[in-house]
Amino acid sequence: MQKRQRARKIPLSGDRLIDWEFRRIVYVLDNIVAFIRKKKVLRDPDDRRKKLLGFLASGHRIIYLSPHKHECPLAKTLIHEALHILYPPRVSPVPHRCIFQKEDILWLRFTESQKRFLRSYIPKHEVKTDPPKE
Repeated sequence: MQKRQRARKIPLSGDRLIDWEFRRIVYVLDNIVAFIRKKKVLRDPDDRRKKLLGFLASGHRIIYLSPHKHECPLAKTLIHEALHILYPPRVSPVPHRCIFQKEDILWLRFTESQKRFLRSYIPKHEVKTDPPKE
């Protein structure tokens, strides 16, 4: 797969640590993730009764997002799934609660232009296909 290039400039906040994390997330979304798909009702492939906000099909490099009216924003879920790629469980055993904490911290510290930049990755249309089983 070819490396995708963004023609626009990456917005920065001025905080070196937050900007470093933002660049890493953008790199993952540009170069590692093959597709980002939005699905109206996203269910866990292993347990169909469980609804999900986001799902990473790591073998296929696809991120699935589910828009819920009263849950967290899609861009925040996108950050969460990108963090799963940055911190895979087999390389660094980071507990899931640490990824939730990092997602919350980054979401609070990102500027509005950075959040808008992440929202530009989210497709407008929804797919009907379910995520593949791993």
